[in-house]
Amino acid sequence: MTAKFRKVFGNTKPVIAMVHIGALPGSPLYDSEGGLERLIADARKDLTALQNAGVDAVMFGNENDRPYEFKVDTASTATMAFIIGRLKSEITVPFGVNVLWDPMSTVALAAATGAAFVREIFTGTYASDMGPWTPDA
Repeated sequence: MTAKFRKVFGNTKPVIAMVHIGALPGSPLYDSEGGLERLIADARKDLTALQNAGVDAVMFGNENDRPYEFKVDTASTATMAFIIGRLKSEITVPFGVNVLWDPMSTVALAAATGAAFVREIFTGTYASDMGPWTPDA
């Protein structure tokens, strides 16, 4: 694992910081007045601050889409891909993705955006804040 970390992050104990994308379209907390441009601007602000602080990597996640779902809708994954695509030219560190509670959407988003890593639970059964969960990845 050490060699893989060094290859992706340039060291064996990387500082990975979160870019929490705001609530996406379809989520009860979505800001329809601000729309996608607000989501992009907020994510850009976080990305810039984190990179300027010297983190080794960033991870984009949909933490603000509550309540969480075991399978997010296709529009959520597509919107995350759109936002990351708009910011991609500004990303100067390795980046990863996490679509909360949905391992298959996480892998799809990583493939669509060229993410260097993912974070999600892919196998086993877990006691979660949403009750028992058995991922199907």
